[in-house]
Amino acid sequence: LHQAHTRPTSLGFAVLLHFLFDFGLPWLGFRQAIRSNDHKTMDSMYSLTLDWFRTVKKVLYARICVDHIYITQALNPHLKVVFAKHRTVSLLGRHGRNVSFDQANEFENLDTKEMKPPSPQRINTCRTILCGLKETDAQLRSLLGVDRSDPTEYTYVKNNHVEAVLGVLREKLGANMEAIFGDNRKKSSPFGADVKWKQVARPAEDREEYIQRALNTPPPPPPIPPRNVIDL
Repeated sequence: LHQAHTRPTSLGFAVLLHFLFDFGLPWLGFRQAIRSNDHKTMDSMYSLTLDWFRTVKKVLYARICVDHIYITQALNPHLKVVFAKHRTVSLLGRHGRNVSFDQANEFENLDTKEMKPPSPQRINTCRTILCGLKETDAQLRSLLGVDRSDPTEYTYVKNNHVEAVLGVLREKLGANMEAIFGDNRKKSSPFGADVKWKQVARPAEDREEYIQRALNTPPPPPPIPPRNVIDL
């Protein structure tokens, strides 16, 4: 990244490096933190992504960042311990394969609706059956050597996918230092001409002013659903 700033560099390579260091690698760290329930890394991402969301006009996500930072700083210490421990969950009880709780709830809601329990009282029974079937299915397929990815779990990266992506990058950006830094380097970028990192570095509104304004103008509460509606 230092050489890309101090030496003439192809624009596409500069964009790729900024993507990796400003977004790609931090986001990978965030996803890995979810897998292992690393609450410190997850919390740090809200401070980092605040300016991302402001730059691309994702105003609701930016407000979530402010709210999360405020809550984690003001939370009762005893509740903070509980919050940190239960940030994520493993759907099959396997360490290092966690997903966020809201995502787990979405998957469980979908699975339960597909089973169509006859009454709310049958939901727990349906969940027990589904968890048992999932665990049995995974173990049986592993025993038989049948590969099938479960959309509710992380899957390993396949080498042929990595090689395909690297092949395109080598073709578009060059495969050696001369193609990237040399006199005949490519002057155009396959990613477009925008350099978003400059916009993130110079937001239209000062960060402290934005945070104060967000805290002073909380969003309205969500509407209360009718009591006779049961979301399975």
